[in-house]
This record gives sequence, C-alpha cells and structure tokens, in this order.
Amino acid sequence: MIIDFKDKLLVDDSGKIADQVIAKAEAMAKAVEGNTTFKFQCSCHRLATLAGMPICKDKPPSAPGSAKGSAPPSPPPEGEPAEEVKVPCPTKMVVPQAVMFDIVCDNSGYELFADLCLAHFLISQKIVQKIRFHVKKMPWFVSDVTPRDFKFVVDSCAKASFNRQLPSEPKPEPAEGEAPPEVEPPKFLTSDKLKEIGEQWARYVEDGTFIVLCDDFWTYPHVYRDMKKYDYNMYRKLQYAVAVLFKGDLNYRKLLGERNVNPTVGFEAALQGFMPAPVIALRTVKADLICGLPKGKWELLTKTDDKWMQTGDYG
Repeated sequence: MIIDFKDKLLVDDSGKIADQVIAKAEAMAKAVEGNTTFKFQCSCHRLATLAGMPICKDKPPSAPGSAKGSAPPSPPPEGEPAEEVKVPCPTKMVVPQAVMFDIVCDNSGYELFADLCLAHFLISQKIVQKIRFHVKKMPWFVSDVTPRDFKFVVDSCAKASFNRQLPSEPKPEPAEGEAPPEVEPPKFLTSDKLKEIGEQWARYVEDGTFIVLCDDFWTYPHVYRDMKKYDYNMYRKLQYAVAVLFKGDLNYRKLLGERNVNPTVGFEAALQGFMPAPVIALRTVKADLICGLPKGKWELLTKTDDKWMQTGDYG
C-alpha cells in the first residue's frame, strides 16, 4: 500500500537539491581531476586522517631536468627508516581528493538501511565517489547509530538468509454460473537481492567507498553554528563534501541553534552562518521550531491542532 504524505510534507526542496548536488558533484570531479597542488607538499597524517582521506601513494613528479627513463630511487640503507608517504594536509587543501557526500546519521535499524540505499544510489549512478557516514561514539538517544550498529546492519544484510511463502490474496467468490478463478502458483519472498546488496555494501566499507566516522562533536552540547569555534577540524572536514545531509529532529534543532525563529524565515538564514557545505535537513517535526514555511501555513496548522509540532505527523 502506498500512502500519500503530500499534505504532511511542509517543505520539500528535493528536486532543487538533486539538481544542485549533481551540478556541484560534476564541478568538484573536474576540480579533483585537475588538482595536484598539495599531493606532495605536506605530510600531516593526523589531519589527513581526520578528513577521512586515503594516503596519497602517487610518486612525486621528477625534478626538472631529470631523464624520463631514469631509474627509480634506490631503497634507503639498511637500518634507516623509509621516507614517509606524503599525504594532503586538510588545513592547506582547497580541493578534496574525491567527490564525497556526507550523511549525518540519526536512527539505526530500518532508517540506516534507507541511508545505505541512498548512498548506494549515489555511488552506483556515479554522482559521487565516496560516502561518509557520521555516527556517534555513544548514543544521544538510544536508537542513534554507532559504529557497531552500522556494522550490524551491513553484516545482517550480507548474511541474510530466508525464503518465505507469501499468503495468497483472497479471491472474490464467483458469481452463480461462473467458473471458479484459477489457482495462482505460490509466491516466495527470498533474501537473494538483500544478500547481494549487503555484500556490495560490505565491499564498499572495505575499499573505502563507504567511510564511517564517529567524532566527539556529535555528542557535544554545542549547536552547529558554534562548530567552527569548538571543533574547527570537524567543520573543515565537512567542507570537503558536495553536500551534507543531516537526519532527524535533533540535528534539525541543532542546525537552527535551538531557536524559535519566525516560521517563514528561510532555511539558510536560520542556520545563522553554519554553511561548511550545502546543507540538507530531513526530519519529522517533533519539536516546536521550524523554518521555511509559506506565509499563513503555521497559523493554519496551529488553528487546526495546537500540538501539531509534537505529533510527528509532519515533515
């Protein structure tokens, strides 16, 4: 059964968002392809790790005047440490090393499964090259995604094994004189496709296409407009994304700084300067703050039900 939630969806910019994400991803892909500025000039491993970027293993360009066919450099003498591989430094980088989309996760279970499906779509359609999932080290609410939850969902899908016969749909009784309807063959629900996609997700995690990050900031008490002040590296990390999708009502509240702004104020203005990358928010309304509504919509809903912002019926 398909339920039409159109009347419950108060702000829907999904079409506009899709166009913007695709356009920015294409522009970033060109920039990444042509960027060599910081590949060999910095070896800041800690900050590169914070940015979730792989170590750059490319060889530096040969020195001016060297022969094209010259032999590779000889290994270091025995007992001396090998030269460290250079990695890009996030504090100096302008262009990231891959086209990335970030998801700041909310609930585990089926909601995380839906997040993984979105990530799979973005990768399979070659819109982006990597997805970074931001999860919590410890749950703020009991259902919040942690690294353990993420692994559990992926493993459960990859190891799924079931084969169930679906109950047949009841047929109307034939009218008098009519032949009874033909008996349909039984239908089965199997785990084949779920197992297939789960195994693909496991490979994505292994090869770095899916990156799971759990930074302390997500369980700090600070609202997001203060991220740059209290955790600059976290803010800098988000700047490498094509866009950042914030899931859930708690993230929405922190995006708005826990402030009751005028309901008609635009989303960007309500963010109060927090814009490390294009921000997307997806929430079910369960707290009495909202922005971006058409004029008169808030008054109309409040007149109909003064607790509409607490019921979880709108998004």
